[in-house]
Amino acid sequence: MAHVVAEPAQGGAVGGAFQVAAFPSVLKVAANDSGRPVVTAARVDLDRRPSPAV
Repeated sequence: MAHVVAEPAQGGAVGGAFQVAAFPSVLKVAANDSGRPVVTAARVDLDRRPSPAV
């Protein structure tokens, strides 16, 4: 599943929170131990197929 955020190039809340400097940007985000969202990867292989569900 993916969440897509569309906001202005300057002054967007999500872009500002994650310090996005270039557009388009793809970030992989997950919750840390305290449940706060953090960037886990700034490079995401969009050509890789997901692993089959077990």
